[in-house]
Amino acid sequence: MKILPSVLFLLLISSAIAGGNSIPAVPVPDGLRGEASPRRSDVLRVYTSIGSLQCQGGGVSLTTLQFRLEKAGIRVTAATYGNDGLMRIAVCGASDGKIGIFDISPTQAETARSLGFLPLSELSDGQTSN
Repeated sequence: MKILPSVLFLLLISSAIAGGNSIPAVPVPDGLRGEASPRRSDVLRVYTSIGSLQCQGGGVSLTTLQFRLEKAGIRVTAATYGNDGLMRIAVCGASDGKIGIFDISPTQAETARSLGFLPLSELSDGQTSN
């Protein structure tokens, strides 16, 4: 009797494979097809180094950096880690290039700059980690 469920399972899998088109295709929503979503003009991406070091890690968390922005009255709509894209020699204790990237309103760019957050567009090879 213990063999019957296994046989039924194998028959079900075999029929699904043999049927080919018997499993309906699920449509992929726009924006999830690997296409880059267009940047909205009402969002400015800013970045700052998280201060982590090669061989040691460390640095400041995204939450802490976001708190700095919000404490200055800047609303953050998204946050992620990234890399500045700069080439560096591999040396323990040197910067590893990790950055925090935040989406804010373009009207708050100067306030963010005064806190050390620069527009990501000024970093030619900067990229998100996601």
